[in-house]
Amino acid sequence: MQKRWLFLPIESKVRELQGKVLLACVAAKHGFDVVVGSKSEIMPRSAFFPKGIFLNFGLAKNFAKYSIKLKKQGHNVIVIDEEGLVTLNDDLYIRYRVSENALAATDIVFCWGKKQALLIESENKAYGTGSKVIATGNSRFDILRPDYRVIFYDDVSNINKQYGQIILVNTNFGYANHFMGEEFALQSLKQKGWMDSPEDEKYFIRRIEWQKKICRYFIEMLPELARKFPSHSIVIRPHPSEKHELWLNCTSKIKNAYVVHSGNVIPWLMASDLLIHNGCTTAIEAFLVDTPAISYRPLIIEEMESKLPNDISLEVRSLNELLEFSFELLNKNLINENFKKEQLSFHVTALDGDTASERIVDELNSFYNTKFVESLANRTTLMNFLFHWQVMRVKHLLKKVLNPKDESRMYQLYKFPELTKKEVDNIIKKFSNINSSLPKLLLTKIGDTSYYIRKKQ
Repeated sequence: MQKRWLFLPIESKVRELQGKVLLACVAAKHGFDVVVGSKSEIMPRSAFFPKGIFLNFGLAKNFAKYSIKLKKQGHNVIVIDEEGLVTLNDDLYIRYRVSENALAATDIVFCWGKKQALLIESENKAYGTGSKVIATGNSRFDILRPDYRVIFYDDVSNINKQYGQIILVNTNFGYANHFMGEEFALQSLKQKGWMDSPEDEKYFIRRIEWQKKICRYFIEMLPELARKFPSHSIVIRPHPSEKHELWLNCTSKIKNAYVVHSGNVIPWLMASDLLIHNGCTTAIEAFLVDTPAISYRPLIIEEMESKLPNDISLEVRSLNELLEFSFELLNKNLINENFKKEQLSFHVTALDGDTASERIVDELNSFYNTKFVESLANRTTLMNFLFHWQVMRVKHLLKKVLNPKDESRMYQLYKFPELTKKEVDNIIKKFSNINSSLPKLLLTKIGDTSYYIRKKQ
């Protein structure tokens, strides 16, 4: 029987793992053989995998080369832009995150919602690239639904046992407090082609300076917040791109403050009484799990900011206002009624009805190119996977010996540490307990952080 392959690389483990595994389970239910795991392990092996449908991470200039390479290798390419929900203004999103070459090398773009789909479709028509643009939602948000978020109940219970009542502070300073430093962040922007002109360079330098100022306001806020609410734990959760030392240093003398970045953010949102942020995607996730959110905006420069997370939250401009509104929200004297779920549906498809995972897989079923005739037996495929895993391990070992301080490798490990078979198996079991339509699945480890998922015959 001809196999249908789907490859789902993951960039950030804490952000994407559960959503991608759910998508893999639904795809396997519909007969796909799925490979899921870290981007750094799956993407370099693309030439050795059977021809199939490969996920790329976006339409920006820097992603175009990967899509072109995948097409040359005989794969079809789909795109889900994980950063496509919370963006800067529309013009800047198109300018920095949608390129003609990437669109031309993409078969289907799966969008968060109608807003993103309309933006990309306008460029698609302008370029005449012919990619299919569909608003399906994102499987990351499937697990925010009441029936799926039960998978986090044990985590929520454990979090509250350890920290008690929580005020969660999610930081969003990936440029100003980058894990690898400011120079690395600037070089990364240049490599992406986002600083090709003096105008672009000026914009991003201004944005880094703005982030630094907002970051300082957050640092000054923490001791005041801790003093005002001594019965709450103030939990600081840095952005996945940030280094933790800054926050550890500035909270070292605050008894009820903790810097934590473990696991998916969803159980932390569910366990918290309040979220404080500035332009962070987690405000939307908080909204969907009924946790009130405050957007702290002490310095407003709208071209530097993301609108949707601020709109969905209660906005405050000063520290006194922040403390006052926090008190009112914690005591349930205030409810944010400025934003309704119906407004969010323009930005996010599949908040109800069919899940995003089902919608994406339905489209893949309709699309799948029947010209794929490669059909490798399970044994041959597994042997191929395992052989190239060992080849990669040798290459990585040599790189580690030759360049022990390789910054890009260190950053990849920071964003995607180990992934055990038990961890993936537990996630699959939890989804199977919730969704009785999911079949029995086979799980095989084919890399240090990658797995092969398929329906049990």
